[in-house]
Amino acid sequence: MKIKEWNTFDVICLDLSNSTPYKKKKHIINLIVNRGVRVSFVLNKTVKFLIRDDKKNLDTYKCKLAFKLNIPIIELNYLFDSEKGSVNIQNYFLVDKQHEERFKNGYISLKEPPKSWL
Repeated sequence: MKIKEWNTFDVICLDLSNSTPYKKKKHIINLIVNRGVRVSFVLNKTVKFLIRDDKKNLDTYKCKLAFKLNIPIIELNYLFDSEKGSVNIQNYFLVDKQHEERFKNGYISLKEPPKSWL
């Protein structure tokens, strides 16, 4: 899936685990805000990316909602690696087994259209 990085008008949502220390959370928020991007802890359709710190557990409410809203989930290491230099955001996408096939095809399709479309 080809997705451009964020710009100053984007909103990024964070899904950080309880085991992440407070100082690290503040550092993560500062990394994002310093790029001119807004940080949200509420996930809705205005969010461009969900950043997750635990790449093994995608069974959280926010991850499930992100899959439902077709919002890409990016692992937290992207923030730290991109500070060191240019990296390809495509390498940091997190997908579960159920959604992996749809991501491989370069797009995300809905299994059935939302009721509002009918």
